[in-house]
Amino acid sequence: MLLRTIYHYEKLLESKTGLDFQKLYLLLHLVNESPLRLTEVAKELNIPMFSASRLVDRMVSLGLVGKVQDESDKRSISISLQPQGRALIDDLEYRSYDRIQKNFSDLKDDDFNLVMQVVEKLHRILEVSEKVTK
Repeated sequence: MLLRTIYHYEKLLESKTGLDFQKLYLLLHLVNESPLRLTEVAKELNIPMFSASRLVDRMVSLGLVGKVQDESDKRSISISLQPQGRALIDDLEYRSYDRIQKNFSDLKDDDFNLVMQVVEKLHRILEVSEKVTK
């Protein structure tokens, strides 16, 4: 049931933004760690460099991220979150928070605390300590 719920939530996010989950994940990652080198993008998403390059190029064309070539090393490219990408993530976070707040408002304090404990435990249980390798 958990995987089904996660899958449907990802699909909801994709339908609201028009972006697939890989693009959304990269935007979320860039909120916390920007700029990133293209090699770091490939590593974080566990995809080949050519796939990371195509993904970033598509996101640049959408105005969500920026791409800058390092002057000292022409092979090195930095990827940063652009204002449009940040606005999209801010809007998603606001909508998610609003949705959670509305749905949790009917819960008693004890029930809310129990849900939060379960969420924290799920995070620890599901967290992958090492990246999945192909």
